[in-house]
Amino acid sequence: MNGIAGMAAAGASNDVERILSRLRHRGRRAVRLWEIDGVTLGVAEGEPRGEDPRVVRDETGPERFVRVCVTGGRLEFHRDPFGAAPLYLGEAKGGALCFASEIKALRAVGVSKPREYWPGWHPPKASLLSDPPEVLARELRRRLENAVGQSLVAYPDAGTWLSGGLDSTTVTALAMKQRGMLHTFAAGLSESPDLRFARQAAEFLKTRHHEVAVSLPLIRSVLPDVIEALESFDGLLVRSSVVHYLAAREASQWTSHVFSGEGSDELFAGYAWIKNMKSSARAAAVALLPGQLHHTALQRVDRCAGAYGLTPLLPYLHPEVAAYALRIPLSWKIKDDCEKWILRQAVRELLPTALVLRPKAKFWQGCGIGGLLSEWAERAVSDKDFSRERVLPNGWSLPGKEELLYYRLFRERVGDFETLEWMGRTLVRPEDKSP
Repeated sequence: MNGIAGMAAAGASNDVERILSRLRHRGRRAVRLWEIDGVTLGVAEGEPRGEDPRVVRDETGPERFVRVCVTGGRLEFHRDPFGAAPLYLGEAKGGALCFASEIKALRAVGVSKPREYWPGWHPPKASLLSDPPEVLARELRRRLENAVGQSLVAYPDAGTWLSGGLDSTTVTALAMKQRGMLHTFAAGLSESPDLRFARQAAEFLKTRHHEVAVSLPLIRSVLPDVIEALESFDGLLVRSSVVHYLAAREASQWTSHVFSGEGSDELFAGYAWIKNMKSSARAAAVALLPGQLHHTALQRVDRCAGAYGLTPLLPYLHPEVAAYALRIPLSWKIKDDCEKWILRQAVRELLPTALVLRPKAKFWQGCGIGGLLSEWAERAVSDKDFSRERVLPNGWSLPGKEELLYYRLFRERVGDFETLEWMGRTLVRPEDKSP
C-alpha cells in the first residue's frame, strides 16, 4: 500500500509534503517527492512506486489500483473498477487541483470541499452463462485458486482476516492448499460467533491463528482512532470497523499483506434481505451492489489495513473472478433459499459442512459488539442533546444516538467540511436496527 499525493502546480513540494505527512501510516518505507511538467507528485511508499516519473500509484494488482498520470502538464486519474484503492480530489488554497489517498490529508492544504474520484460502476456487458451448475462451480473454483495464487506469488508473507464465514474461510483454505502455512487473524467478544467459527476454521485448516479479545473498555479506547482512520461516522460502517481495526493491528505484527473476503456478498447475492425481495426485483438490486463497495465496505478494508501499513488482498475482486461471477445467473446464486449457493458448491470439498453452510452475518453482528456500542451511546448522549444535534448542517438527519456519538468524534478527529457528499452511507434495513 502507498499513500499518494500531488498538486497541479510547480514548486509545490512543501504543500505536497504536508499532505504526505498525514499519509505516512499507509507507506512507512520512504517519502519521495518530485516535479515533472509543472506538476508536483509525492508518495509515502509501502510498495515499489515504479520507475515512470510521470506516474504515481497505489497498486497491488489488477483488482486494486489507483494511478495518477501527468500528461502535458495535466493530471489523469485511473482507478480500479470497484474502487478498492481510494482517491480524493480538492482545491488547495490558491485554487490548485490536488489529490490524496485520504480525505484528512487534503485538509493539510486547506481543502474544505473534497470529492471522491469515482468514475462510477459500469458492469461488463456480457451474456449470462448457460453452463450447468457443476461446470460453473468448477470454473469459479479454478479462478479463485488462480487469484489467490497470484497474490501469494507476489506477496509470500500474506496472512488472512478470518471471521469463520464462508468468504474468508474459502480464501484461507485456498491459500493453505497452495502455501501450507498461513497466519490468520480474528477479533470479537469472547465466544462471539465469529471467534468460535474462526477458531474452528483455523483448527481444521491448521493455520497459525491469532485472536483479539474485544471488550467495551478496549472499544472505547480505540474508537476515536478508528473513526479518524475510517474517515466516516456512518453507524454500521463504524461498528464493523472497530473489530476490523483491532484485527489489523494484530496482523501488522506478523505480516505486511492480508487477504480479505470482501466483495463476495456483492458478487454472489450474499445478503439475507435479497432473499426476501420479490424475484422480479432481485436482479436489479443485485446489479447495484458492486457499485456501493467503494465508499462503504472497501473503505473499511482500506482504512483499517492502511492505519497499520497493511495492504489488503482481494481475490474475489480479481478481474477473472469478478467478471465470471457477474455472468453467473442469479438463480444459481440464490437457490433453495440459500444465498451464495454456487460459491458453496465450488468449495464444499474444501471445508466442513458446518462452515460451508454457515449463513451470512454482518461483521459487527458476528463479532458481537452491536449491543455494547448502542448501549454505550444511550448513556453517553442525552435525549436533549440528540434532539438538538441530530440534524447536521448539510441537512442529514442522524438515525440514533450511536451515530451522533460517532459524528462528534468525527468532527474532533477528522474535522468539519463544507460538504459530506464524498462520504458513503450504509443502507439501513430492518435487520440492522436490533443490537
